[in-house]
Amino acid sequence: MADAVSPALKAVVVTTAMLVLAPAGFAQAPAVPSTRIAIPSPEHSLFVGPAAFSPDGRTMLSANDSNALKIWDAASWQLLRSLSGHSDEIRCVAFSPDGRTVLSGSVDKTVKLWDAATGAPLRTFDGHSDTVDAVAFSPDGRTILSGSDDKTLKLWDVASGRLLGTFKGHSAGVRSVAFSPDGRSTLSGSRDFTLRLWEIPSGRLLRSFAGHGDQVFAVAFSPDGRSVLSGSYDKTSKLWDVASGRVLRTFKGHSDSVNAVAFAPHGRTAASGSSDETIKLWDLGSGRLLRTFDGHQAYVVSVAFSPDGRTVLSGSHYDTLKLWDVATGHLLRTFVGN
Repeated sequence: MADAVSPALKAVVVTTAMLVLAPAGFAQAPAVPSTRIAIPSPEHSLFVGPAAFSPDGRTMLSANDSNALKIWDAASWQLLRSLSGHSDEIRCVAFSPDGRTVLSGSVDKTVKLWDAATGAPLRTFDGHSDTVDAVAFSPDGRTILSGSDDKTLKLWDVASGRLLGTFKGHSAGVRSVAFSPDGRSTLSGSRDFTLRLWEIPSGRLLRSFAGHGDQVFAVAFSPDGRSVLSGSYDKTSKLWDVASGRVLRTFKGHSDSVNAVAFAPHGRTAASGSSDETIKLWDLGSGRLLRTFDGHQAYVVSVAFSPDGRTVLSGSHYDTLKLWDVATGHLLRTFVGN
């Protein structure tokens, strides 16, 4: 139950991300390159949390407990720039649809907008009264959503920074948010064990999805917007029908909390990342487990498909970022954050 969550897990960054795969028992590719960054400050610890690909797949975004965002070249894994400005740990990140700006949410209760090309801070969205655990851009990039441990979602205008609305209804903190592909609704997952679907921009509650036995850490819309996926501390992922709110399928196989979920770009498979240190790939039609990626040595807290669906990025708590080849399951590269 919620009160049973360990202090370590409560510190884990949980983001709504994308996917991961690997054939059961696959042979790891030889000579996997590893990138280790020399960090002069002892305050830059092992934490590697939220991660995302840019829309064109050429850069990657990550954050750690040095309160900074890092933008990396996806081909070379060279650090392009570091974005500093938050006064506490960053819990969530997102690229804008055009890739020109990035978004971050923090324990410092703020959301920040950054220029991806220069690293310059563009705007701070200040209004939450507790940690911001989730952020998302609308499909047109004109508005953003933030979800917080203050139990609310907030809708903001990107250009002006103006607060457009506050969505209230959850009885516990909001851990994840996602816009529908058409931008007309948003989904939230909460510590209160539920998912909720909200109308944009009115904030009217359209539907509540109940079925998980514990906190909902991750949510995602399918590419066609007809179904949604959730991950929970109850060790399961669930596929839901948006129109009816009915559970279509429950995916069981993880031995610990499911912290991240995502649909593949084609929408036929989905992945889940877990505190059991693995990522699992599922066939949505049959519910069959297709592959397990096993290589992390800490909680997996984020998974992200590249836009072309050929590679998958996974981030773990106090460990690493790993890049995987989707077709072969081979580990392509490992980044060690310390």
